Amino acid sequence: MQRRRWTRYDLSWVRSDDEHMVTYEAGDFVTRNLAGNSAVRMAGVQISRDFSVRPDVVTYPLPAFAGQAALPSAIELFIDGYRAAAANVGPGNFTVGANPGLNGAGEATLAVTDTLGRRQTTTMPFYVANDLLRPGLFDYSVALGALRRGYGVRSFSYGPVAGMAAARYGLTSFITAEGSLEAGDGRVNASLGGLVQLGLLGVANANLAVSNAHGNVGWRLTTGYQYRTRRLGVVASHMRESADFVDFAEMPFSRNARRVTTVAASLSTDRVGSFGVSYVDSRGNRTGRASLLGSSWSLPIARGVAIYGSGTYDVRRSGWSASFSLILPLGGRKGTAAVGISRDVDGGRTGRFDYGRAVPSEGGLGGSLSLARSSSAGMFGSGEVDWRTGSFDLRGGIFGGRGQVTPWAGASGSLVLMDGAVFAANHIADAFALVSTDGEEGVPVTYENQLVGKTDRGGHLLVPWVPSYYGAHYAINPLVLPAEAVAPKVEDRMAVARGAGAVLRFPISRPRMARVTLVDQAGSFVPVGALASINGGEPQVVGWDGLLFLADTQDRNLISVALPDGGHCTAQLAAPSNQGDASLTGPVTCR
Repeated sequence: MQRRRWTRYDLSWVRSDDEHMVTYEAGDFVTRNLAGNSAVRMAGVQISRDFSVRPDVVTYPLPAFAGQAALPSAIELFIDGYRAAAANVGPGNFTVGANPGLNGAGEATLAVTDTLGRRQTTTMPFYVANDLLRPGLFDYSVALGALRRGYGVRSFSYGPVAGMAAARYGLTSFITAEGSLEAGDGRVNASLGGLVQLGLLGVANANLAVSNAHGNVGWRLTTGYQYRTRRLGVVASHMRESADFVDFAEMPFSRNARRVTTVAASLSTDRVGSFGVSYVDSRGNRTGRASLLGSSWSLPIARGVAIYGSGTYDVRRSGWSASFSLILPLGGRKGTAAVGISRDVDGGRTGRFDYGRAVPSEGGLGGSLSLARSSSAGMFGSGEVDWRTGSFDLRGGIFGGRGQVTPWAGASGSLVLMDGAVFAANHIADAFALVSTDGEEGVPVTYENQLVGKTDRGGHLLVPWVPSYYGAHYAINPLVLPAEAVAPKVEDRMAVARGAGAVLRFPISRPRMARVTLVDQAGSFVPVGALASINGGEPQVVGWDGLLFLADTQDRNLISVALPDGGHCTAQLAAPSNQGDASLTGPVTCR
């Protein structure tokens, strides 16, 4: 049987409109999962709101803290004990807004100190839910195309044509409404729901979806609740689905009536680590019932050393499984090692050793090694080597056990045409930046204070893994430049749009300097204090013995000299042959 050696995954065109926060997609894509619908793969077109292209836009409601000052005062806002904002205000009412990045319950303290030194503090609890939308903010997605089938197995397998739309809208600071509509191949699915903030008690959500597949009507009801603080988190959800409900992500549907209940909680402490517990109960008329109780624990010790443990108890089978691992950083660029042991629900035990070393940011070798021995399967493992250069990324490895070892290899890269040159680079998944030093070779370049490489013969360095819309810090190291080189700018910040690239220039020049001795027609030195203008530039003072320094010369240079006695003369000078060598030239006659 002939085996297929190549499989096509995706081919797409994507364009983002930063101003209107909209992304357009054509080709293969994954639908956006907004409300009551599951994400599916399609081939067609999709238009969706995309807040990620505008990091400056805060999408969820933030609390504002109000106060009153009788005199000009300095105000400070503390969030959970950390100073978050400060400002000076005049007499009257004022409002201080919280900074983005908050989520869950917290405590704000507003301190007001007036000009007489009197200090007044007010403490207020708050709750921030970043799953909500700000009032008036609209989020949406519309897609039309053919459903993808056999992704990763078949290259061109598509199902029926379908259309999908989903939307979310911020009604108030506490309520966000959401809904969706899907249709195709005789099936229709519609949902309506929302999220409600319960004051300081957390957020509740509910969604009802109804489907009609060739006259068979089904429904799915989903409810949930969540509460978070800086250390504590509680999440609960319940889903109930009828046998006739149709979800496009599960076509062809299985006619399996289901009920799934999930409850989870987590707690973080400073001394004894972080804890987590969960309970999942799933029932289906075709799949039966499963109930699992899980727990986890992690404890960072020191210098990156950490302990992880987890366990699961199968309530229906009265069986349990557990795992324990120890993470050991080896320091510097030596990588990280881990050892662990686990037990499955049938009583089998597995010991494991893992080692990994990341590829340095400037390129080089990296890899990983994993070895395990199981009481049931024996010895098995995997290994991988990754060699990354500025032009490509080569990866290869093996995996398997008991005489069945499978080798694999892969290569990835990109071609970039920019600034009049072609560059071979690693795979570009987001955005990229091209650093230019105007032809200066071998200049070290850093990204966020990490060395990423040196410029090539054309004075370029391509950084292919830049996060989009982030104002990253770039810099060059001028200490490696020759003494005559001039670099007016050695650091800068630049943000790049998603799927795009930009050139960041650090101009480096090597001026042709010269020292000239000026004499008059009688052969005497031009008097000290005379003002000389080179090629119409700013006047410079002539020194003793007619000495004049030229910081940068051209091929032909005209020197105009204003003498102390009111006279005037001019001289001509060819550029020195040695670039950067300010050797003495002359005498040059000024006529």
